[in-house]
Amino acid sequence: MKRSLFSFLVPGIAFALVFSTGCKKDHDDPKPVSPDVKTKIDLNASVHTAYFNLTTGEEVAVTDASTNKWDVAFDGVDENIYMTANPLGGGAQIVSAAFEALTEAPADGYLSGDAAFADFTTWANYTGATTQPLHAVLPKAGITIVIKTPAGKYAKIQLLGFYQGNPDTSTPQFADFSTRPAYGYYSIKYTIQTDGSRKF
Repeated sequence: MKRSLFSFLVPGIAFALVFSTGCKKDHDDPKPVSPDVKTKIDLNASVHTAYFNLTTGEEVAVTDASTNKWDVAFDGVDENIYMTANPLGGGAQIVSAAFEALTEAPADGYLSGDAAFADFTTWANYTGATTQPLHAVLPKAGITIVIKTPAGKYAKIQLLGFYQGNPDTSTPQFADFSTRPAYGYYSIKYTIQTDGSRKF
């Protein structure tokens, strides 16, 4: 029985379309979203604790301190140095890796409240009376603070400074106590992954 060229081509075209569709689906799997890196200068913790929401990038009112509206808090009152993660489902840990090098948040190891920050020497340095600039508090190099928020999202933070205006701490103006900016103003660089993954 004779068969037309069309009768041979139709099944082949149909197979090609199905195969092509199937292959395309394999390449359409969603990839983790690369979160934006943001900077927040002068979180004023010199008068009272500053509560911060990493998702909105905004400070949270002190009256909401007992809620889960904030993710991380900073304190510089009376020249203290103090941080805490929200204890209502949140947590934090200090990771020995530079901010840019940390591409994934740890799966576990998060401590509630201020437990991760109890020893401030793990995330900051006090220069004392013999190291310039004298009696200054400076961020510790080579570490990243990882936060797990009450909403189950992951964020990483790099501390930039603890003085108003985030000044260059290597200058003579900073070394001079009479011109050194006020203490208790936290400046940070941070990013938060909002797609539910731990990838940064």
